[in-house]
Amino acid sequence: MNYEFNLLLNDYTICPDTWGMTDESALFYRMYYICGGEAYLRKGERNIRLKKGYFYIFPLMNPYTLWQNKDNPLEVLWFHVEIKMDFYTDFGVVKIEKETVMYSLLKSIRYLTGQPEYQNEIVRLFDIFLTMLNEVLPLRKTNSRRMKSVIEYIDTHIGEELTVSQLADQAGMERSYFSRKFKSIFKMSPNRYILAKKMSEASKALANGATVYQASIVGGYMDEKAFARAFKKYMETTPSNYRKSHIQQP
Repeated sequence: MNYEFNLLLNDYTICPDTWGMTDESALFYRMYYICGGEAYLRKGERNIRLKKGYFYIFPLMNPYTLWQNKDNPLEVLWFHVEIKMDFYTDFGVVKIEKETVMYSLLKSIRYLTGQPEYQNEIVRLFDIFLTMLNEVLPLRKTNSRRMKSVIEYIDTHIGEELTVSQLADQAGMERSYFSRKFKSIFKMSPNRYILAKKMSEASKALANGATVYQASIVGGYMDEKAFARAFKKYMETTPSNYRKSHIQQP
């Protein structure tokens, strides 16, 4: 594969009346290919209509709101994609012209979606699509080996207690300098990333049907009540409600 990515979920959906999200903020990218319907994005002060035939990448760890006209529901081929943290972008839009290779790739993925026996083929096609997408909408990349090693360390030790001093030692930097450097590259503090990663792993577990207790263990919490409090403060909803509303949520 050309990118280290994990296709968490994907589907082709005509969204139900209950679809929509407010101030969504995640450590995975939502990627939408709009097939029809009327839906909108609010990012900051901007309201943007999602156009048919366009491919959208919604930002990483940067809140946005999505809603639709229930009388003309969103029809979408969607992907939840986790890409290694050293690749990142903000909000991205690309028009997919008909009869192009990118159009054919999405058309093939849509045809195969919903057939579990073809999931490996979907991943292979999506890998090719990401490579072509990067030619017209480049993903920024950090070349800092130290920061890459820190991200890898966090990702592989997320179930443990992590401190900024520990991460600074991992990077071979003084603590305050490390914090400033991390924030300048990733646009968030180390503690913010740790919390976001914990909540991301826990929310993925909940979306896949885990119990609140199981999700708390995934997120590195030994106390289920402490996890529930942290999750509600971060996600503005309880783990139980998140589990009910986000299972297979496009």
